[in-house]
Amino acid sequence: MGGAARMSRRAVDAGAMALTGQIAIVTGASRGIGRGIALQLGQAGATVYVTGRKPAESDAASENYLPSLEKTAKEITERGGKGIAAYVDHSNMEEVKQFFERIERDHNGQLDILVNNAYSAVKVRSVKYYIPFLQRLPTKVC
Repeated sequence: MGGAARMSRRAVDAGAMALTGQIAIVTGASRGIGRGIALQLGQAGATVYVTGRKPAESDAASENYLPSLEKTAKEITERGGKGIAAYVDHSNMEEVKQFFERIERDHNGQLDILVNNAYSAVKVRSVKYYIPFLQRLPTKVC
């Protein structure tokens, strides 16, 4: 193992539980960057709420190979943190309100880290014809 790898490993080991007792939320944490951030926060000892939409509501619902919130939460716990999966549609203000009320209730208002990673593509529709915007684009480009 090279010197840089050893240095990196030592730095990670030294700070492995630096976030014990900290409460974190990572939105959009079922895959990608959000998942990676959530796993690292867990490895550092944080309690991490991972949020995402219910699979049936997700654009990626048909892509069964993608990690789920439950798998992410389980892996956070295996890495030394506490992973908690929470299905929240962050475009629904009532669901968001209920979720933050849960955090306040369960942790006496403590929230130390918020990673706002959730994203949902905007669906553009033609007002005039009620057909998806991209279906109205010309098929030939000159």
